Amino acid sequence: MKRTYLNHAGSLLLLFSIGSASFARGAWTQQAKLTPSDSTPNDEFGWSVALQGGIAIVGAPNINTETGAAYVFVQTGGVWTQEAELTPSDAAPWANFGVSVALSGDTAIVGADGWGGFDSYIGAAYVFVRSGTVWTQQAEFKGTQSGTEFGISVALGANTAIVGSWGIPSEAAGAAYVFTRSGPTWTQTATLTPSDSVSGDQFGLRVALSGNTALIGAPFAAHAYVFTSTGTSWSQQAILAAPSGSTSNEFGYALALQGDTALVGAYNTKIQGQQRGAVYSFSRTGVTWTLNTEFAGPKGALEACGQTAALGGTTALIGCNTENTDNGAVGGVFVFEQSGSAWSLTSLLVPTDGGPWDHFGEDGAAALSGGTALIGSSWVVPNTPAPGAAYIFVHTSN
Repeated sequence: MKRTYLNHAGSLLLLFSIGSASFARGAWTQQAKLTPSDSTPNDEFGWSVALQGGIAIVGAPNINTETGAAYVFVQTGGVWTQEAELTPSDAAPWANFGVSVALSGDTAIVGADGWGGFDSYIGAAYVFVRSGTVWTQQAEFKGTQSGTEFGISVALGANTAIVGSWGIPSEAAGAAYVFTRSGPTWTQTATLTPSDSVSGDQFGLRVALSGNTALIGAPFAAHAYVFTSTGTSWSQQAILAAPSGSTSNEFGYALALQGDTALVGAYNTKIQGQQRGAVYSFSRTGVTWTLNTEFAGPKGALEACGQTAALGGTTALIGCNTENTDNGAVGGVFVFEQSGSAWSLTSLLVPTDGGPWDHFGEDGAAALSGGTALIGSSWVVPNTPAPGAAYIFVHTSN
């Protein structure tokens, strides 16, 4: 397969600090804190999130001896209430149901990378559909090999689902599987693997989907791969990478895709000796992807930015990891707004009741829909198991 590498021309490094942020484009306000009706300590509620319009889905993979669950919340007049608790037809301990979630219209997909029995990590993914206020399981996809963690990541379009299988601890290179729906029936139609596949790349750890374009992360290879489809036939279009000379590691750990714009996170990027992290913005013209901007993490308490990336319209979210900071800083999610090809830092989102090591916005736990953001916080207090939470923020234009 022919490789198409990105064009680095025109890249721009944006170093930012909290103190220098200008928030002139409007304010973000915390609207709600979501918690499940059956909340218990150590549930890891908020590990994964998805948002579309007035529907939010939050995963809690650790509930009930890691059986897991996913919770649906709906918004009416600014008030969010729990509508359903999703569990699979073959729920079992250690399945980690809720480790990943995605939403498209009245369809949801939930990953369970631990399915198959204790320490097997074969994995599964489940599709649910909504009728009125009732959610029903429509399909179940199963992995086939121990240790590959099928379902570690999921993405969903109108009638297309992608399920990642990163291949650890078996040291397989990883793959992403495409499923297509016709009526109520789902069929596997493609298996995506990179042209330069190498054992241990972690291809499939993160997946994203927008229209007929898929973006698959392989953080151990420090690449993200673009695939496009014609009908049910998929082909690799490009390999995205950090610019030459970059210190970025774990490139591909976080992904966001919207139309011809992609964000790729590399939280292990070092700048001036500090693990500040970075997120790279790419744009597509025709079949060519160009690196436009590198957002480098702030100097100070927050570090390892790029564990989370989300896109919605002209807004981007970038989450920072704080679990390894010595001072136990509260996690934060930075908001950027795009004007033309330029991005500007406009806000820093933190929960009103955030605490040290709260895991706010880590590991992909952020989603955007219109002027609403949903951010997970799967832990709260250090050394004290907590159930977790998810926070709704809304944007008000000036």
